[in-house]
Amino acid sequence: MPLHQFKHPLMPHWGYNLMNTGLPRFQTIIKGQIMEQFRSEFIKAREIFYEIKHLKLTYEQLYSDAENRQIILEASLEFFRLVHWSFRDSMILQLCKLTDPKEQGRGNNSHLNLTLEYLLKSDVVEKSGKYQEIRGLYENRITHLRKPLKAFRHKLGAHADYPTMMSSSIVDPVEGEIFALFDAVEKFFILMNSSVFGCSSLKSSSSSNRYRKGASDLLKILKNNESKHI
Repeated sequence: MPLHQFKHPLMPHWGYNLMNTGLPRFQTIIKGQIMEQFRSEFIKAREIFYEIKHLKLTYEQLYSDAENRQIILEASLEFFRLVHWSFRDSMILQLCKLTDPKEQGRGNNSHLNLTLEYLLKSDVVEKSGKYQEIRGLYENRITHLRKPLKAFRHKLGAHADYPTMMSSSIVDPVEGEIFALFDAVEKFFILMNSSVFGCSSLKSSSSSNRYRKGASDLLKILKNNESKHI
């Protein structure tokens, strides 16, 4: 196709004519549009990560502190056991969702996923300064760390696979496996944010403090109630 007839897929209705705009300006426009498209994709994927981070923060506040575990034990062990399972399963499902392949299915049944692999294979990332480091993290760490979580998700978390249910052949992922994948995914976003957008840190969303406060307020109420009954 002649250059003057070229239309970028991200701008299907613009109908830019290179003879009118000039090649350098057109290239600048194309690059700007591609970067903005990638930025929006990155932000959408990062929102999923933030949700996982909120779950992890609350989970740790409730279950990783000995004093808080004692408060929970005295308040309602069965209720908080259900909460524990829900938080764990949600973290597993969300982490698997983020680390799924870019494309799944075949032919007419194939579909595109907005995942880490999708971001990694973007031209924007491939041309960034830390591409090899990001790729190494994904291929050497994340793809391996997700295996036990993926097996659980496929067989028990999202499906009641009959042979697995009857034989208990799949072991539930332990906390360390979940947190290890979380840490690798967080590093992935930090590296990409730094390499592509020049931001050295991955700022958490404004709702993080609300999550922390919600859990701490609940624990205070439970602790005060227990004190009144002593």
